[in-house]
Amino acid sequence: MGAALLTSLSIITPIVEQQKIQQAKDAQQSQIEAEQQVQLRAQEQAKYEAEKQIERQAQLQPQKADNLDQSRMAFANADSDLSTVWSKLTPAKKKDLLPSQRQWIKTKDAMCGKVSMQGTDAEVKKMVDCQTQMTLSRIAFLSKPITEVSFKLAPGVNLVPA
Repeated sequence: MGAALLTSLSIITPIVEQQKIQQAKDAQQSQIEAEQQVQLRAQEQAKYEAEKQIERQAQLQPQKADNLDQSRMAFANADSDLSTVWSKLTPAKKKDLLPSQRQWIKTKDAMCGKVSMQGTDAEVKKMVDCQTQMTLSRIAFLSKPITEVSFKLAPGVNLVPA
């Protein structure tokens, strides 16, 4: 009887251990799936907000503003929206994007002229409209959802068999 019990225990113990390992893997997979769902929802929300912001800009700024004041207002709105988008970025993302943001500003000023530029109303309007369009493009670029996903293993879970 003792040998039969010992044999039964030696068979059952690995099965129980295997079940524990499988449960840990299942729990880890559930955690990964939950994190993916959270990330997906965050991406969908960011996309929705970006689309709404672009819609708002389209409503606020006709493609060709009728006069200089309308152009200046459209630029002020776009510039404000750009600041809002920038402020919502993570500190790490801001640090990564800062050199390209500075270069974008230089390029925008070189292509469009500086906002402080003097000239006829038509010349200033053309510059302000150019600044506005480039700013709206930058907003769209900065509003793109992040596609990187990171996962953390639950404490005590090891995906590599021992």
